[in-house]
Amino acid sequence: MPDAAPLGDRFDALADANRRAILNMLTEGGMAVTSASTKLPMSDPAVSRPLKLLSDAGLVTDTR
Repeated sequence: MPDAAPLGDRFDALADANRRAILNMLTEGGMAVTSASTKLPMSDPAVSRPLKLLSDAGLVTDTR
């Protein structure tokens, strides 16, 4: 986990229930956006924004 993100950004990223749910799903292993969107009441594009916020906060990394 990179140390570049301030602690406040990390707490802000965790403030949303959907972002916490995504983070919880990722503790079981990596997944594609489509996998997350099928487990949440969200579309693929709607999942991408929370993932970006989690990534910007240094809580997740993406692989392509």
